[in-house]
Amino acid sequence: MHIPDGFLSVPVAAGTGAIAALAVASALRRTHPESEPGLAPRMGMTAAYVFAAQLVNFPVAAGTSGHLLGSVLAAVLLGPHAAAVVMASVFLVQAFFFLDGGHTALGANILNMGLHMVEHGNKRIPQRRFDGVDLTTDLHGVTCAKQY
Repeated sequence: MHIPDGFLSVPVAAGTGAIAALAVASALRRTHPESEPGLAPRMGMTAAYVFAAQLVNFPVAAGTSGHLLGSVLAAVLLGPHAAAVVMASVFLVQAFFFLDGGHTALGANILNMGLHMVEHGNKRIPQRRFDGVDLTTDLHGVTCAKQY
């Protein structure tokens, strides 16, 4: 579900934009298509498929829409870092060319629908656990709750 413009306050939109930019830059730095043969074409094909699947929207509430999320599929097919880059590029194209989601809420959309779901979809990452509690999931839950 894309967050449209005007739903988030300016400090929240700026904060989520900065966090999303840092996270995507870190993922981009850790993605090495030249060292893994076939990664670049897989990234392109995954981005095209996810983009097409996410074009099917249905209204949820005033000004918001829901659609399929391809983040989990991208994480399983590509790994976490390449999937984060793919999802950020899909959200950028959707926001600026198709006006799906807000420009000011782009960081929040990347965090909520892209990076958050990539983390859950990738089963290859060993998660840090403390007394049976997944700290990463708890951190994502707190950050999503603080936005609203």
